[in-house]
Amino acid sequence: GRPANLPGIHFVKVQTSVLQNNGWIGECSTEVSGALDLHVSGENEPSQDGSLAVLTFEDEDYKGDATETSYWSSLVDEPQYGGPLLYGESGYGVFTEEEAYSWYDKGATELFSMINNAYGSWAYWNGGIAVSDYVAPDLTGLDYNSQLAVYANVSEAARVAGGHGASDHFAVVNGVDNTSVGGSDSRAILTFGEGRVGIIDHAYVAPTSYFLSAIINGGYNAAATETTYVDLVAEGYDEAGESTGTVSLRLVDGLHHVDRWTWWDLSSLGKVSSVKFDFQASEDQVGDYGLNTPAYVAIDDIAVREVGEGTSIRVIEGDNPAASSTKMYDLTGRELLKARKGQIVIVNGRKVVY
Repeated sequence: GRPANLPGIHFVKVQTSVLQNNGWIGECSTEVSGALDLHVSGENEPSQDGSLAVLTFEDEDYKGDATETSYWSSLVDEPQYGGPLLYGESGYGVFTEEEAYSWYDKGATELFSMINNAYGSWAYWNGGIAVSDYVAPDLTGLDYNSQLAVYANVSEAARVAGGHGASDHFAVVNGVDNTSVGGSDSRAILTFGEGRVGIIDHAYVAPTSYFLSAIINGGYNAAATETTYVDLVAEGYDEAGESTGTVSLRLVDGLHHVDRWTWWDLSSLGKVSSVKFDFQASEDQVGDYGLNTPAYVAIDDIAVREVGEGTSIRVIEGDNPAASSTKMYDLTGRELLKARKGQIVIVNGRKVVY
């Protein structure tokens, strides 16, 4: 069914029934292993007391601007490939950070993401996290033109609710680290905005229709065999840009694959400034230039906790540090040529405000 938006609840009743003759064995009971309140404080706001704030990508949950009633909807590009939001009006990307596709869940989870820069331009083919509401009912004949769709067994390719819990919106993570074969690192990056840090407790992920079509039917990659595997990998980074560890989720295991929204525990990454997403696969899915499998996965209901200000921020004045030989990076790890006044950047492993 579809979710209901309620102002509050007093209790939850879980009920089921079983018709079964157990003979002399006797009892047949239903066991409930546990329950979790995702909104302990009553509001979808970050806290430092262990309660969770959840990024749902739904317009009604956006808190950044009270006058913005369709924030997440406005970030869905059309068409899915080559659209003006993700690829610029020219279809070849944009050439300034100010024009680049980005989003910020300000006042709630404080999560931020911007598509990657490569060779001087920002475009989704360089990796990133794009908001979507596309659904594909069929897995035959799909290619990158369906890159933002999740699979749902429905009768027509309408924009039915495809997010976790039958919600309207979700996001699609795109990118892979191909540096081991001489390519680029296009991993999608999720960052806590404005110098914050926090724990990303968990998220729900699902394979996109393009990914599933390639795994089942083949495409640029070979169709999966009994020895195929594809892992989704998240790597956390602290304020200094040092790795806090990795966690992985197996999307494809031989002829079996994830085909629905699945809980992914990310809490072991600890308190992070950012997380980068990667794909690792068996040799039959890798070519001379890196991963052949479409590097896309849908993500939704990203839950965070213990969000707060970073501890290593200092303010600098005077010359722009990038004017010297000292290298400077933004909070996603991209090297900068210059900083905007008030921008938080990383210099010599420390966060500074220019």
